Amino acid sequence: MTVVVRDCIHGDIELTSEEVSILDTPQMQRLRGIKQLGAAYLVYPTALHTRFDHCIGTCWLTKRILRALSCGSQSIDDYDARVISIAALLHDVSHLPFGHTFEDERRVFDRHDSPERLVQALDRGELGRLLRSKRLLEPVIAILTRSTASTVPAYGHQIISGAISADLADYLKRDAVFCGLSPSYDERVFRYLELDSSRGLVFRVGRNGDVREDALSEIINLLRMRYFLSERVYYHHTKVAAGAMISKAVEVALFEGRISLEKLACSDDWLLINELRTSKVPLAEQLAEMIRYRRLYKRCYVLHRDAESLDSGAFEDVVSHLSALYHFDADRRSRAESELCRNSGLKDGQLIIYCPSPDMQLKEADVPIAGLREAESLKDVTARNSELQVLMASHRRLWRFYVFISPEALEKAQAVAKACEEYFGFKNAYMPRQYKPCSG
Repeated sequence: MTVVVRDCIHGDIELTSEEVSILDTPQMQRLRGIKQLGAAYLVYPTALHTRFDHCIGTCWLTKRILRALSCGSQSIDDYDARVISIAALLHDVSHLPFGHTFEDERRVFDRHDSPERLVQALDRGELGRLLRSKRLLEPVIAILTRSTASTVPAYGHQIISGAISADLADYLKRDAVFCGLSPSYDERVFRYLELDSSRGLVFRVGRNGDVREDALSEIINLLRMRYFLSERVYYHHTKVAAGAMISKAVEVALFEGRISLEKLACSDDWLLINELRTSKVPLAEQLAEMIRYRRLYKRCYVLHRDAESLDSGAFEDVVSHLSALYHFDADRRSRAESELCRNSGLKDGQLIIYCPSPDMQLKEADVPIAGLREAESLKDVTARNSELQVLMASHRRLWRFYVFISPEALEKAQAVAKACEEYFGFKNAYMPRQYKPCSG
């Protein structure tokens, strides 16, 4: 039996009764309460779409890709197609509320898609019992954890979460629509996907060494859209500030033993905010209350690649240095926050450091390609394509190091900025109007 679900992005989506039974488990229904874009709703009020919506869309696009492969010279076994589609439906089941904020930005927890986290989430409660009864647990785990010790084809994971994948294709369209933005792509892009006997899923951009400009244009358009959303949404400074506040609240509540990874794995966005508001940890309670009423921390110190005080050629070293200290080393970051509060007369917790990962490359540029001589990924053709060069460079320039302060401490912003300049050794690249000296 087939069930039709109406989706505002893809139209009518067909789900099997087996897939519907999986969606109806408490473990999947929890995802209705986890927003796809975390704190972005504080910038874009309609960015309220959820991981649940996204999982359904990813499952549907996985089926579209499988059909596109089958229409070519590929042969996809019915069992493989069934398991890959179900794995796509389940690919975000291990997500925490505001998950990427904790995992990728402040690194409070390991990533949700680590094998250990995925296994725990898939084998939990009603969902685990259902998957076991249908003999789906092991093959789904194998696909999502990229296990090589499985009869399920390795390209299953590439279709779901590879460089050009169903996951990417769904969230790009979905995020754009719910943020009220206009970029899109043509689903013709799926026609260029093929299965290679040794490399799995590849994107054919040429024949006999000659570039197919239409294929290359489609993939560049995806990269352009990914950059556009990164600039406007994913790394928007207000979203980043809100995410840093939530992460700091979770960090201190975790340290005090008032919250745990196990509890978060069964929670959603609003349950988490409420847990923090009643955690008996003063800073966590205050930050959660501020998030609830959108009283957000503000920028007072910023470093970026185009800062006048930095030599652009040496900035890669600066990024590596700061990331090692304040992205990968949580203890060092916390000590720096406390020291800067003391140095500038702030109360503990009124200052938060945000240092993103040094890897700001477009992962989509790593897509395996076929049909060009001496080129195995899109990065290999960057030198001969000026638009790709510009996109890659622009994406790297999105890296920003921030120091945020509480709105209650804005009168001390200049003192904090000066303390940061002395502490980090770089001139502040942020100069809001109220900081600028008056001209005579």
